[in-house]
Amino acid sequence: MQSDHFPLNNRLALLAGFGSILVIMTLAGLDALRVLQDVRQNDDRIRRQFLSQNHVLNDIRSQVYLSGTFVRDYLLEPDAGRADKSRLSLEQLRRQMKQALDSYRRQIEPAQLVHYSALEAELSEYWRILAPVLEWGPAERQRLGYAFLRDEVYPRRQNMLAIADKIAGINEQQLNAGNDQVVSLLGSFQTRLAVT
Repeated sequence: MQSDHFPLNNRLALLAGFGSILVIMTLAGLDALRVLQDVRQNDDRIRRQFLSQNHVLNDIRSQVYLSGTFVRDYLLEPDAGRADKSRLSLEQLRRQMKQALDSYRRQIEPAQLVHYSALEAELSEYWRILAPVLEWGPAERQRLGYAFLRDEVYPRRQNMLAIADKIAGINEQQLNAGNDQVVSLLGSFQTRLAVT
C-alpha cells in the first residue's frame, strides 16, 4: 500500500521553499515600509522648506511695497506730525525687512546665493538713498518729494521685486528637483520590488 504522505526529504524541501518565500516577502514588505517612510519624510522636508522660504519671500515683497507707500506718505505729507509717523513706520519696516532677509539667508541653497546677494545689495542701496531724505524738513519734502519718488523709489522698488521674482523661480525649481528625488526614490523601490 502506498503512503499518502510525502517523504521527509520532500517535506523539508517544501518547508525550506515556503520559508524562503515568506522571508523574501517579509523583507520586501519591510523594505517597502522603509522606502515609503523615506518618501514621506523627504516630501515633508521639501514642502516645509519651500513653504518657509516662500513665506519669507512674500513678506519681503509685501514690505517692499509697503515701504514705497510709507516713503510716499512721508514725502508728500504737509503735516509734520503725520510725516514723522510715516517715517517711524518706515524705520520699523526696515528692521522687519532686515530680519526677514536674515531668516531667508539661513534657509537658502547655494544656487540662490547670487540672486539673494543681488536682492540684499539692492535693498541696502535703497535704504542708503532713503537715509538723507528721512531728515528733510517740510519745505524740502514739498519741493523735492515727488521727483525723488518718481526717479529713485519707484524704479528701485521694481528692481527689488524683479529680483524677488527670480528667487521665487529658483525656489520653485528646487521644489521640482525635490519632487524628482521623491519620484526617483519610488522608481528605485519599484525596481527592487520587481527584482524581489
